[in-house]
This record gives sequence, structure tokens and C-alpha cells, in this order.
Amino acid sequence: MRTPSISVVMAVYNGERWLAETLASLAGQTFDDFEIVAIDDGSTDGSAAILAEASARDTRYRIITQSNHGLVASLNRGLAEARAPLVARIDADDIAEPERFARQLAFLGAHPEVAALGSAIRIIDADGRFLRLQSYPCGPEAMAKAMLRGCALAHPAVMMRRDAVLAAGGYREAFRHAEDYDLWLRLGERHELDNLPEPLLRYRQHGGSVSFQYRQQQALATYVARRCAQSRRAGRPDQLSGLKRAMDQSILQTLDLTPADEAAFRFEVLKAALWPAGQDNDEGWLEENMERAWALRANLQSGRFVRRCLIPYARHRRKQDRHDLALRWARRAFGLAPFSTFWSLLIAIVRNTKA
Repeated sequence: MRTPSISVVMAVYNGERWLAETLASLAGQTFDDFEIVAIDDGSTDGSAAILAEASARDTRYRIITQSNHGLVASLNRGLAEARAPLVARIDADDIAEPERFARQLAFLGAHPEVAALGSAIRIIDADGRFLRLQSYPCGPEAMAKAMLRGCALAHPAVMMRRDAVLAAGGYREAFRHAEDYDLWLRLGERHELDNLPEPLLRYRQHGGSVSFQYRQQQALATYVARRCAQSRRAGRPDQLSGLKRAMDQSILQTLDLTPADEAAFRFEVLKAALWPAGQDNDEGWLEENMERAWALRANLQSGRFVRRCLIPYARHRRKQDRHDLALRWARRAFGLAPFSTFWSLLIAIVRNTKA
């Protein structure tokens, strides 16, 4: 059997609504020497039928059916099954632009030092309407700096070298919901990472997406991934190297955090939970983390804490008709940073007026 140039790895779990559109975008690629390794992760909707129909029309498909094991296990199985030296990721609700594979293949062929290559993306809504353009840093130096702050690769837009990813250990279950960021950090310690400036993927943002539903867990895993990377680069062991299950917040007790470290973590998870507004949150969890961050406020930049956490939380509680809590946090914000609080409230009023 001839080895294809690219293996497209796609994990599918109940992706019926948009799967046919995603598969059509693969069929429309200008470069066609690829296989599609689709892991049906125990879908209970019509996903299996859509995949079977596509496979009957196109011999490039390899459909692997398994009971539900989750995204991380599915992606690792896809990597193991892939036959090509390059692996292109895509999710079952996204759309690849026609030139995507051709552009990424050409770049990786000219830059053997780059192990993972992403691109800018167009973010669309559930109905495919354009929302905004998301750009990412380009160039290995800019990428290395950006990855220390957060994930600078759009996972479903990435094409990567299979051997390099496997040598780095693949995806880790402990970092579920930030498994890609953890992988890029480990991969970036051995190789270069980069992005193409043109948008080569339409990324669908909707209420059912992992990034929306599990933003709190994602923020925790992102923070811990960064801490583990700092340990490795300092010559210390990776604290989560043996963890085989998804972490929860109790993991913080094993990381020996200073007050400044904990303050940074609380700020990060709260910012993720409060923006965009309207997310489903555990109110007890939210209040507990707000109080803990307030106790650590001396370690935070006051204006950012007010803009990103205190005022959004006060507005959140006001929308719930918890005016007592809203007033309490607004008063705290004014006491901590009056100028930032005034401007945050003024901007919120102007936006509501325009809406």
C-alpha cells in the first residue's frame, strides 16, 4: 500500500450536524495525496452513517470505530494509525480552506526544522456566519515567546510531523481540554513551531464546543502545562509526568505555589470563566475563586484585576438579581482602583446603550 503524503486525523463524537460540511472541505482540497483517519469515538447520532457514506465514495478514508474514550485517547489512536509523515488535524465542525494542505505541505517541505505549523483562522458561528479573524504570531522566535504566555497554535489548523510528535510523547490525558497546548510546549523544547499568516481554516464557535463548555478546566490545565514546562526548562522533573487521568484543582497542592503564583492562576481561571459573559458556571466555585483572588490581590495588577474580574463578576451577579453581591464587588473595585473601575463601568454603559 502506497504511503500518502498527509494523514488527516479527525476524532468524531456526535458530530452529525456539521460533519458533512467538514468532509466536503477535505474533498475540495487542491492537494489530494492524503488519507483521512476518522476515529468514531462511540457516536450515538448519525455520524457513523455520514462517515460510512463518505468512505464508500472515497477510498482515502479509514474509519476506526471504538467505544467512547474521549478526545485525547482518540487523537493518540489516530496518531498511531496514521501512515503519513505529516499529520493534519481538523475537528468535525470546522472547514478547511481549499489551499490549506498545499500551503502547509510546501512550507514544511522548505522548513524541516519546523515540527508543527498552524495558520490564522476565521471564526464562524453555528450557522457559518463570519465572526472575526484570529491571527497568531509568525516566525519561530515570536512563537517561542508567545507560547510562554498561552497557546499560539489553533489546534484544528495544525499540520505536524508525526515522528516528532510521537517522540515528544503525544497527547497527555492529564491535560484534558488543554492537551494541545501541553503538546506544543513539549514539542517546542525540541523543534521550532510556526504559523502561516493567511487564514486556512474556518473555526466554528458554538455552545457545544469543548472550549466553551469546559473553559474552567481548560484554564487550569493551561496554567499547569506552563508550570510543568518551566520545571522542565529549569532541569527539574515534570510534576505530572506519571498522571494518567485528567487533573482537577487539587493538583495545585502538589505544585508548591507561591502567593504570586496562586494569584496568577486565580486571575487566569476567573478571566476565562467570566469572558465571554453568559457562560454556565458553578456559582459556588466562582465565588470561592473570587474571594481567594481578592485575598491575594496584593500580588495582582490592580487595574487588570478590576477590568477582567471584579467588574465582570459584579455585572454577572447583577444580571442574576443578586444586587447585594454586585454592590459588594463594585465597592471593592472602587476601593482598589477607582479610575479603572470608573472607565470599566462607563464602557459597559456605552456598549449596552449601543446594543
